[in-house]
Amino acid sequence: PPVTARKRLELRLPGSCWSSAVSLEAAGTSGLLELPAGRGGGSAPSDGGPPRAYQLALGVTSAPGESCRSKMLLVEHRTTLLNRLDRPVGYVHHGKGGHTAALLRPGERAPFHWQDEPGLARLLSVCLLDAGADAASLAECDWSNALPIDSVGELNLVCRLSNRRTVLFLSVDVQLLSGASMLVVFSERTAELAPYRVDNLSALPLLISQSPCAALQQPRVVQEVLPASRAPFAWEQVVAAPTLDLHVGRSVRKVCLDDLQRSGTIPCADPRASGAPHEPSSVIAAPRSAFGDGAGEWNGYRDVRLESLHEGVATTRLPGSIARAEVRARHSQREGRFGWHGDELWTADGLRATFRVFFVRWGLEVDLDSRGMRRSEVDLRHAVAHAAVQSQRSASDGSFGWSDSTLWVDEGLRARFAVTLQRDALPGSRPPLELRYRMVADGPVKVLQVMPAPSAAASGEVPSLPVLASEEDDGKLRLSVHVSLACLGVSLIADGCEELLYLSLVDPVVSYRASSGRDFLSAQVRHLQVDNQLQAASFPVLLQPSFSAEEAQQAVRPHSLELLVQRRIGAAQVLYYETVSLRLQTLELMVDTVLVRTLFLFVLSTYLDLAKMATAVVEATTRGQPRRADAVVPPKVYLRWLNLQPLRLHLSCRSVAGGRGFEAVLENAPASAVGVLNSVSAVLSNIDSAPLQLKALVLDNTFAPVGTLAQAIGDSYREQLLQQLYKLLLSVELLGNPRGL
Repeated sequence: PPVTARKRLELRLPGSCWSSAVSLEAAGTSGLLELPAGRGGGSAPSDGGPPRAYQLALGVTSAPGESCRSKMLLVEHRTTLLNRLDRPVGYVHHGKGGHTAALLRPGERAPFHWQDEPGLARLLSVCLLDAGADAASLAECDWSNALPIDSVGELNLVCRLSNRRTVLFLSVDVQLLSGASMLVVFSERTAELAPYRVDNLSALPLLISQSPCAALQQPRVVQEVLPASRAPFAWEQVVAAPTLDLHVGRSVRKVCLDDLQRSGTIPCADPRASGAPHEPSSVIAAPRSAFGDGAGEWNGYRDVRLESLHEGVATTRLPGSIARAEVRARHSQREGRFGWHGDELWTADGLRATFRVFFVRWGLEVDLDSRGMRRSEVDLRHAVAHAAVQSQRSASDGSFGWSDSTLWVDEGLRARFAVTLQRDALPGSRPPLELRYRMVADGPVKVLQVMPAPSAAASGEVPSLPVLASEEDDGKLRLSVHVSLACLGVSLIADGCEELLYLSLVDPVVSYRASSGRDFLSAQVRHLQVDNQLQAASFPVLLQPSFSAEEAQQAVRPHSLELLVQRRIGAAQVLYYETVSLRLQTLELMVDTVLVRTLFLFVLSTYLDLAKMATAVVEATTRGQPRRADAVVPPKVYLRWLNLQPLRLHLSCRSVAGGRGFEAVLENAPASAVGVLNSVSAVLSNIDSAPLQLKALVLDNTFAPVGTLAQAIGDSYREQLLQQLYKLLLSVELLGNPRGL
């Protein structure tokens, strides 16, 4: 209903109290309005539910059409959730429990309002469900994660599917819509584009997880990274300063993955005997029972009798990599010789004896049950290197993991596990060796590399290294194109075959080269000029390069345009640019109001044709493709290095009366268009060589959607242009050009 001037509004929705007063005077403003839940004085919900709180986004604008002098209040939901996954998503206010959770199916969107209670922060908990799950499945979900969605930006998390060990990388993108309304988009992020990655370049297995903290008491995603392999990684819980727990045997290091200058060492035991032939340790093929073969198998050793004939060699293969062997009892008078290599023990020269053999790694079969959905654990006395389900006795997949020497199960999992144990050191073994770790960047992914220390690497113990994605290029040239012209000209023709502008490029050179993993594009123009072809032109040249006194005296003047683009080919779901560099020579722009008005008429006459052409192109490129609302995720671009050098422009303008056909157009033109043209003519009346300069723009390691990146670059230049307007005012000839601009 209409509201008189200088009056305020109060709003109320079913189940809420009246809001604070809202003013409608300031058009173009927006903000957040809180409607607290009704407590006695509030209205009862129309659906018979409990009292509710609401968060609304308000915007005050001018009414459209003939009512443009009136103010209009737009009321929207403050937060809207959108599911772009191929599976349902459950969501709830963190701390309220699954009984208040709601289900968001693929492609659906729903408004969300915080229902505040004492002690509850405004955090959102989400749970990923299997396709076809219903609302009844929400009661069994884990709601331990907590996401802040009050700030614009993107969060990348790793989530476990409900009652399964499968993990999925989740992107939570908080976008600002019109005014103060926000859209929270849930989508899947491929493992290749996970925010972090761990590369194991050592010969030892690694165990990684997010470090426990107050917000994450027990990590639910624990990953093993085998030697010469890699694993994508993301945080389970958003915290202020998250760290990663890196386990190597019984050594643990907390690593900050966001610090690309981070490096350090991890001490770990070398489980080989001194002077004995050896091979890199490996997991035994057939784990043996922990309780069927006595305490020896449990503690990682076995007594073995081996006899060799006179001047002969006897060998036996054991179920594990040997760390050390010692003689327990001799059964011959000959001294003989013995040794080991990998999992093989040998004797020679008539030695007959019983040996006690200690293993680097050995296997056990362990039965462990989680009763009543509670956590159960067992201490295996030695560091757990690996564990896998051998046979499962429960319907629930539950969860399991290990830390140091402890194996644990949770969420109702009952199973027999094949466990590989490893020892840290033995008497007489080498002193502890060190592993080295460092943080590097592989495009948008931050990589933690774990490798042997330089002394170990020099001994040849480094496995085959995984190649970074940015290095997957053999360097062989696959395609090369070089185009060079003496001159290139383009004319702009209006109706009636009248030429308006003529663009000339002198010595344009374009080169393109492509290898298996990269391509390179370079462009150069020695001289660039745009001529004004109107007969009554005040300036015959519209645009041309301007050179300083020093540049003008050079034998070869700088190029007017230089462009270099280096791009990586085949990057998964991302536009990967390693280098983008652009340099423009200082330009001189000279315009008059006749040219401005003529170009305005030209654009006005061709606008409808251009719109139809663009529509036809879009329809031709999308013909035959399924159309689903909100199904397309905007592409992202990664810029390793963007360098746009400073842009300098000298602007001159003359005010000239008239313009062919302009008065006839003004008779039927909208009042707003006429006002814009008159304002431009008044401001740009007489300007003589007013300098405008835009600062250099340098971006390093930038990863964002194409639209967001383009908007950020445009906003940067738009802000600088607004700051340069005062130079135009100081260069008006009416003031006599007091600054000599």
